Formats: sequence, C-alpha cells, structure tokens
Amino acid sequence: MTTFLLVTMAGYAGDQPVDTHADYAGVELTFSDAVQRMKTANDAIIAARFEEEQRMREKSASRGLFFPKVDVKANGVKMSDPVVMDLNDIRTAMLAVQQGTLVGAGVNPAVANAINQQTAQNLPEFKKTLVEDKFMTVDATVTQPIFTGGKILAANRAAGARVSESHAKLVDTQNRLISELVNRYFGYRLAMKVIDVRKMVYDGMEKHLSDAKALEKNGVIARVERLHAEVAFSEAEREYKKALRNSELARTVLNNTLGGNDPVVPVTPLFILKEVKPLEYYQRMALDSNPLLKQIAATRDLAHQNYMKEIASYSPDIFIFGSRQLYEWHSPEYTPKWIIGFGATCNIFEGFAGANHVRAAESQEERVASLETKAKKDIRTLVEKNYQELMLALEQYQSIQSSFKFAEEYLRVREKAFVEGSATSLDVVDAELAFAKVRIDKLKAAYDYDVALGALLEASGQSSLIDQYMSEREEVEF
Repeated sequence: MTTFLLVTMAGYAGDQPVDTHADYAGVELTFSDAVQRMKTANDAIIAARFEEEQRMREKSASRGLFFPKVDVKANGVKMSDPVVMDLNDIRTAMLAVQQGTLVGAGVNPAVANAINQQTAQNLPEFKKTLVEDKFMTVDATVTQPIFTGGKILAANRAAGARVSESHAKLVDTQNRLISELVNRYFGYRLAMKVIDVRKMVYDGMEKHLSDAKALEKNGVIARVERLHAEVAFSEAEREYKKALRNSELARTVLNNTLGGNDPVVPVTPLFILKEVKPLEYYQRMALDSNPLLKQIAATRDLAHQNYMKEIASYSPDIFIFGSRQLYEWHSPEYTPKWIIGFGATCNIFEGFAGANHVRAAESQEERVASLETKAKKDIRTLVEKNYQELMLALEQYQSIQSSFKFAEEYLRVREKAFVEGSATSLDVVDAELAFAKVRIDKLKAAYDYDVALGALLEASGQSSLIDQYMSEREEVEF
C-alpha cells in the first residue's frame, strides 16, 4: 500500500523553493469528479467499453441464426460448344421404312420415291439445342432451419455469456482504476500536505537560525550553536525541495490515470471512516459482486455451452428450402422456375472425433469449475488481507493522534527555552523535526488507510460505492 509514496521520491523542481500556491495552480477536482473524469477519458476503460459493445453486437448477430437465410445467386456461363441432342438417325430410318412399305405395297418406285421426298420436306430435323453455349441465370434461395439439436440455442447462450464476461471485465477495469485513482489522487494530496509540513519546518528553522545569530551576537550562545542552526536550516531546505519534487511526480501520475494533461488540484482531503463493517460483510459481498468471479462464472457458462454444442453435433440438422428463378437469358428450357423442399444432414462417422470433442468439452467445464473454487478462496483471502491492512492503518492513525498535541507543545516549550538561553539549538531542532515527523506520520497513516480502503472495496466488488463510504468520513487536515 505504501509503494506509491516511495516511488514519488524522484521528480523535477527548480533549485530554489517556490511558492506552493503557485505550484498548485490548476482545476480544483473533488474525488467524485475525478472518478467521473477517469471513466470518460481513461483509455483502458474506453477499450473495455468497446469490447463490451463488440460482444453485444455479436450476441445480436447470433440471434440471426433463428431466422431464414436468403441468398441471391447469379451465374453467367460460356461453354466451348452448345449441348445438342441429335436424333436424325431415327428420322432417316423412318423415311427408309416408309419407302420400303410403299414399294412393298406395289406402288411404283418412282411414285414411292416422290412421296418419300415430300415427307422428308415436311418432316422437321430430329435435332435440338438443349443448352446454349452462353447463358445466364439469377436465382433466390431461402433456407430455414427447423431442428438443429440445440446448436443454435447453444450459440446464442454462448454469445450471452461473452456479453456477461465483457461487462465483468469493464467493471473490473473500472474498479482497478478506482483503486489506482485512490492511490494517486490521495497520494498527490499527501504530497501537497507534506510540502506544507516541510514549509513549516523550513520557516521554523529560518526563524531559529535568525534567533541563533542574534543570540550569538549578544553572547548568549556559543558559535557552535549557531552553526548547528545553519545545518538544520540547510537540511530543512533540502527536505522542502524534495517535497516539491515529489509533488510534481505525484501530479504527473494522477493525470495519467485521469486520462488528461490539464493540471488539477485535488481538494478532497485525506480521511478516516467513522465506522467500518466487519470482515464477514466484505467477504460475503466479494463472493456476490467481485467482477473476477463474475468473469469466471461467464467462462464456466461458455464451457457448458461448448459442451452442449458438441452433444448437439450428434443430432441431425433438418431444414426447409425454396428457390425461385428471378432472371434468365438463354437458360436451359428444362430448368424449373421454382422449387421447394426439405432436407436433413446427419454425421454418421468421423473417426471418433465427435466423442473426443465431447470429452474435451467436459474436461474444460470441470477445469473451469475447479478454477472457480480456487478463485473464491483466493478472493476471501485477499479481502481479509486488505481488511487487516485497513485496520492496521487505522490503529497507526489512532496511535499517532495521542502524540500529536504533545509534540506540538514540546516544540513550543523548546523554542521559548532557547530564546531564554535555557535550551540548546539541538533541542529546538529535535523538537521541530519530531513535530514534523508526527504530522507526516499522521498524514501517511491516513493515506495508507485510504489506499487500503480502495483495495478492500475493489476486492469486495464495491468500488462503485466509494462515494457512499466517503460520505461518512472524518477528514484529516490541520
């Protein structure tokens, strides 16, 4: 939980202390406003939202499997030769039979020949072109599935599971980034308050050095006391500059999470909740709402639908169809203008591939069920870990509270004693640094508490309710 604060120990600033009010110039942003800005501008959330939209479109597309399929098919054909049926041999045989019959009946051969020639002129050729060497057709075909053994239903349910999975991914991305925002928003707020503390120490050491020079000049203290004050002032200046550098980097990483480059100033203070629910509540909420568990549940549903699809592969596919010719050019005369009918397909043997696919789908379903059981245990453990870190930060904060006023009063007494000559410069410096440490430790404990709360809400699937939790907060400012 404290990684962020350690990371911010590098950055950029000028060689001289700058006015903190000028350094904080920017748009004031409450934590609630920061969450809304992040949801609309962060690239990771935008990408997750597009994935959800993609899955919803795919689900809509899968519904089309229930509807008829309409195809329009156009064919243009050019062949080397037309398809011709030639029966002229029969025609020749018929004329020969006729002439033989006439001659056999006693008709003069010349007359029989004349009659045969007349018949040949009136009898058409026994030759017909069945298919031209060039033709074109345009047909519309409608196919409607009647029974598929559950394949279409499984496909639609699988598409619905993918939508649930993508939505859970979106929620998980948002929750993870809200935790990151808590870390960085209040990390920047902590950096700003540390600057105030370091500025207080800087001003105190500056005044102490001025007092030391005056007392040395009047012979009240020795030169070594003034030198010690010089060293303390230099150290305070160095810590103040480091705090400014930390603040710059904290602002940069906050802008990265918010998805923008405009300078912002966090105005929601560090806080402690007035009341925290018991651990069992967060563990119960995690099992109901954690988006990672919802993703695994969607994966389990996908595995089951894949199993049902493989089982359905043993069933026949029954469908009805119809076709209508819309346009023809030199198409074969025997081609029908329309047809209707029904059909069925059923796989009989495919080398036991179907049985192995079913067993593989069964194994996948069992594997996902095992992963889900383990994930639930891991989530419960994670919730407990984050809850204990929250309680630890709260205990640290409450412990520091008791020593805050003592350190403040101790500094006041030591400063007064130094001016009166009854305390050394070391006493004043120690008191000043002790008071600064208590203030920073108090702020740090509050920051650790806020980060632990963000992680706890993320693990329990309640990150979206963080504003509701913060409405019952006790602000940490001084």
